[in-house]
Amino acid sequence: MLLVFVLIGLSIITFAMTKFSPVDPVIMWGGEKASPEVIEKVREDMGLNKPLIVQYFSYIGNLFKGNMGVSLSTKHPVAQDIATFFPATLELVLVSWVIALLIGIPIGILAAVKAGGKFDNISRFFALGGVSTPLFWLGLLLQILLFQKLGWFPLQGRIGDTVALFNPIENITGLYLLDSAITGNWTAFSSALKHIFTPALTMSVSGIAVVVRMTRSCMLEILNKDYMTMAKTYGLPKWKVFFVYGLKNALVPIITIVSMAMCNNFMGSVLIESVFDWPGIGRYATRCILNADFAPIMAVVLIMGLIYVLINLLVDILYFMIDKRISYNETPQ
Repeated sequence: MLLVFVLIGLSIITFAMTKFSPVDPVIMWGGEKASPEVIEKVREDMGLNKPLIVQYFSYIGNLFKGNMGVSLSTKHPVAQDIATFFPATLELVLVSWVIALLIGIPIGILAAVKAGGKFDNISRFFALGGVSTPLFWLGLLLQILLFQKLGWFPLQGRIGDTVALFNPIENITGLYLLDSAITGNWTAFSSALKHIFTPALTMSVSGIAVVVRMTRSCMLEILNKDYMTMAKTYGLPKWKVFFVYGLKNALVPIITIVSMAMCNNFMGSVLIESVFDWPGIGRYATRCILNADFAPIMAVVLIMGLIYVLINLLVDILYFMIDKRISYNETPQ
């Protein structure tokens, strides 16, 4: 229930910031050379001649009806634009974190097992480099290497033009990889996978670094626990000791840091989408900001806030599922 109040506060702050902006949306909609009569008519149609409190509650009422306003940039309903651009960002973030977890967790566990050795030192070096590397610069380097030099992956975009023309993807969820797999359109699946690999790899670098460092730190605390020593003495396979018994008890802090980093990727996808010409919500928001298009900006901010609180809620639920000792009903002593 507290998450509802977070969203209400976010909507108030966002609404207030747009009202204090020096740019008049009426001028943007009617044009600088519009007559005073036209300006007044637009202001009345948009409800901007009413008191701020009335405008705010009208805005909230429209949100509950699914009406987020109309974009001045695209001339489309904002909800329609969000439905078009958001799946691309969601797919990019999900793929990037699949890469981050598949690479980061094994490296973090092995670094903890071989603490102080060469592998540990190398992994910590690359983890530090991954955290401090500017992603837009890394994206440009990967474009030069994987596209210009090696020719393995496309430069930008979400799917090849020829594939989109002759093997179009049936829009079910908006996620190209999932939709093409569901419909058996493997030509489109292959093209979408090649196009998403480089931007997802770029976005996953910081995630890999965070996961490696957190996994290593958590596993170092667990490796010398009694139950780990007992599992080793029973002669269980090492992979089962480390990846099953050890990792399960290290997952709570790992999930916490992963969830926060995933939220940051949603909010920081603007640079990656700009470098790779990815038609996501970050690029859409950037264009709206440059055009002082307030309705989409407010919608994007609210959606990002909603994603943030939902991920935190999901993490709280996962805590209880992973570790049964955690309870939210206990009264503090």
